[in-house]
Amino acid sequence: MSLMPSVLPSQTSPLCQRHLCDQAEAERASILENFRQETTQWNKTAKATNIAESSKLESTGSKISIIVATDACLPQAAMAEAPLMARVLINYELPTKKEAYLRRMSTCLAADGIVINMVVGCEVVTLKALEENSGLLIAEMPIHVSEIL
Repeated sequence: MSLMPSVLPSQTSPLCQRHLCDQAEAERASILENFRQETTQWNKTAKATNIAESSKLESTGSKISIIVATDACLPQAAMAEAPLMARVLINYELPTKKEAYLRRMSTCLAADGIVINMVVGCEVVTLKALEENSGLLIAEMPIHVSEIL
């Protein structure tokens, strides 16, 4: 992923903490742990609230936390860092290797998380290769330009 790693506004973090990889290890660990706690709490609240009661979820004052990271800043299982447990992973830049793709999913997503792969025409071949090599079924999410204009 080519985006600069940062943590975007949330309930318990300052307005924006940037350059996660450039921070001291203790600070980085603290930010990631804070994100994990927020997503775990949000996941519990979301599971307890069904779609019909979604307005209750909004009225609790809960906020969604977002973390943007490069592959270098992802938690490392070898160092006993827990996954981030996010509900959604957006691959803005598609990894070309199966291992990198699977690592992103395993270190970022909750068990029932959703992956959105943003691809341009020439990356469709790469996406299909990732699908075949990983044994995953990647469904297409069509976008009709006329609906978003």
